[in-house]
Amino acid sequence: MEYIPWLRDCFEEPVTVEGGDYKTPQNPGAGTTFKADVLERFAAK
Repeated sequence: MEYIPWLRDCFEEPVTVEGGDYKTPQNPGAGTTFKADVLERFAAK
């Protein structure tokens, strides 16, 4: 999975990287659930 720091605010459970290491999420999944307001803001019209 690619880590793009400026995208952290777009996800419900963002990926965390510390010292070059991916920190395993506490919840199941990859943390790729978008926040609803982000989907509305960037929706194609």
